[in-house]
Amino acid sequence: MRHLLTTALVAAAALLAAILPAALLAPAASATAFGIGDQSPSMFTDSRFTALKKVRIVRYIAPWDVQNDPEQRDLADAWIAEAKAKGYLIHFTFNYSSRTPERLPSVAAYTKATSAFVLRHRLDVETWGVFNEANRGTVAGRFATPGPVRAAQYFTAFRTTICRGCKIVGLDVLDGQTIAPTLAYVKAFKRAVGPVQPKIWGFHNYSDTNRASTERTGAFLKAVKGQVWITETGGLYRLGNSFKPNEARQATATRQVFAIARKYPRLTRVYLYNWFGPGVDRPDDVFDAGLISGSGKARPAYQVVKAFLGG
Repeated sequence: MRHLLTTALVAAAALLAAILPAALLAPAASATAFGIGDQSPSMFTDSRFTALKKVRIVRYIAPWDVQNDPEQRDLADAWIAEAKAKGYLIHFTFNYSSRTPERLPSVAAYTKATSAFVLRHRLDVETWGVFNEANRGTVAGRFATPGPVRAAQYFTAFRTTICRGCKIVGLDVLDGQTIAPTLAYVKAFKRAVGPVQPKIWGFHNYSDTNRASTERTGAFLKAVKGQVWITETGGLYRLGNSFKPNEARQATATRQVFAIARKYPRLTRVYLYNWFGPGVDRPDDVFDAGLISGSGKARPAYQVVKAFLGG
């Protein structure tokens, strides 16, 4: 009798899961704030984005020398203006130069360029990121990122000169399939920074999210003190030869974003990346994590996000 009852209950649960709306199956609410990063201001006028009522924070990435690059400066200014007009809190992160991506700036050059941009937008931007995925290293023909000592110098310049008193994500790193190199980078950075450590640390946990894991995120949390933000993550629709195009897999990975946040309450913010996938003019782009496809279609991963963040 007990076996029959158990079988009946399992069957009933399966039927319930099949017919109930996804929103009712979502994890309980947490203190984590969720946002989305994207480079296009069109995101803010997309009704599918504005339907995400729980999303009030957004993220933008720009070259460290954006102030000196008229094209990039105009794009960033337009994005900031649109986000601010719609009432979103902006997290703005600096990255390698679009003009000289393989050449790292001196601390003086970085300070001069970012100071000028920060001065123009200090009242518009809520939080700043010193350097996006600082631990990526040099990718020949594409870009270079700072080693831990230079990253520490950039952070110190940011908090003491560029934007004193600002809320800063002091270090922003990518997890990778193996977390050990990331943790070694963080350790070297902490040693180089000295006694005044970042109050907020940024982590990109794509490997955990897309490999149904939590161990890399847990290891990073143990390695640092203070707030930890997942400044970039998301389900991958496509990533080179590692992840072939697959909408169902992307949706499953997107659910993992919320599972990780529920497991680790120290993750006070999580920014999904990104809204729009590569355009139809770039069908072979190696990276695509768009909730909306390049052709403008909402993917199943969007429905996952809407179930959690639709309000």
